Amino acid sequence: MTVPELTEWMNGRKRCEVLDSGDVWVHAACKTAILRFTDDIALLVDEADDVTHVRSSSRVGHSDLGKNRKRVEDMQQEWAER
Repeated sequence: MTVPELTEWMNGRKRCEVLDSGDVWVHAACKTAILRFTDDIALLVDEADDVTHVRSSSRVGHSDLGKNRKRVEDMQQEWAER
């Protein structure tokens, strides 16, 4: 995926908003459904290897109860289905 495609895709996800982007990266924030905690999502596009690196992390707390891992797995599945 390209950065413009990722930006459009992330903005189209529920409770997610792209905060910033560059030539090869996108920084977005997503809110959890129930308690509205904000999690940061970083996407780095490596076009040479046709890979997109993803990092999802909570801004607060010691445990996210697996939410960030689940988000990344859901994203992988959605990308595979495109």
